[in-house]
Amino acid sequence: MALGNGQGQSDGHPARAVARQAALLHAPTLAAHLHGVTTGLWTWTFPPQEPEQSSAPGAVEGTISTIAPSSDQQLPSSTSFHATLITSPALLSASTRTRIFDLFQRNLQSSYELNDAWSPAQKKEEMFDLQGEGRWILLWELSSEASQVEQGKEEADDRTLVGFILWRFDTEECTKEDWTEWEALRQRDASSPAPAPPQKRVLPLPGAKRGPGGKGRLVVKRTKVERVLPVGYCYELAISPSYSSTGLGFALLSSLSLLSTQTGMRKVMLTCWRCNTGALRFYLQKCKGWEVDGISPRSVEEDEEDEIGTKAEERKGYVILSLKCK
Repeated sequence: MALGNGQGQSDGHPARAVARQAALLHAPTLAAHLHGVTTGLWTWTFPPQEPEQSSAPGAVEGTISTIAPSSDQQLPSSTSFHATLITSPALLSASTRTRIFDLFQRNLQSSYELNDAWSPAQKKEEMFDLQGEGRWILLWELSSEASQVEQGKEEADDRTLVGFILWRFDTEECTKEDWTEWEALRQRDASSPAPAPPQKRVLPLPGAKRGPGGKGRLVVKRTKVERVLPVGYCYELAISPSYSSTGLGFALLSSLSLLSTQTGMRKVMLTCWRCNTGALRFYLQKCKGWEVDGISPRSVEEDEEDEIGTKAEERKGYVILSLKCK
């Protein structure tokens, strides 16, 4: 889930330019950043490809291998996982889109319903926008020989979808401290992209009544300074309940962190429903470095203090979490 990413930003902003450059990268280029990298309990293996040599530059097939047993759950030694990195939503076949949405619905429908935000049609449009810039890593458990990308369409009839991550390279508002930190980095390292200049918006606010007979309203103008950073924004992360606590979710999130760092992003961000207590524990307790972001509407601690007596899984609203790219 992502809310309000990059709103109101023009392509002329340096931060937007950094995000745009990353968004234009082909799948083979992104896969090259992951090849041979160990994320948690898993090692990515993508065959070397050049974008111009790939028959489907928007999709690359690879595998992930177990390097150590999970402390929480043992997977059969025969389990084999296949990964598909996709940079063009048009390469998602109808059957694959159905599998993705079924897994998403199984994991998160109740959280959306609690927050009065469940709209299957709207969510499908957001997730599978063919004109959008969504990037995917899909994880499959193989039931037979790995199927290949054929005729520009990703097929998965002989595989079971066990997880996925959907993200965009975009811009997002940040705190003054985050923006100052980026500016300081640029001064130390000339190769670091320049931060976008703070943007000022004038917001009209109603004031006291003025004018003859007290008619009319005085409009008081307030200036709001907006600062933005290029970020890798995770829209959705879903793992099949059968594979929870196996390291797959951590591997996907770590992979997004690596790709965001390699492409010049300053943060990895996501939005999590407050009622999704399992996900919040995962991000804040099991994923090192993740914290409630400075632009989040409320902190987790404030929510707990204000809603004593309310079950955590019944709390409405969301928090914005982030991890700084190193």
